[in-house]
Amino acid sequence: MTHPASSTLIATTDAITPRHRSTTFWAAASVLALALWSSGAPSVLYPIYAARWA
Repeated sequence: MTHPASSTLIATTDAITPRHRSTTFWAAASVLALALWSSGAPSVLYPIYAARWA
């Protein structure tokens, strides 16, 4: 006897088409690029830190 929900679970490999893979890749790459670019940006508070600690 199988579990009732197991008959509704169908593993499909064609759920993600090549176009969606490309879109997903570029979305993830854009998020990564934005995160790396923004981490190199100077802080808005940098002049205050420089004045206090210089």
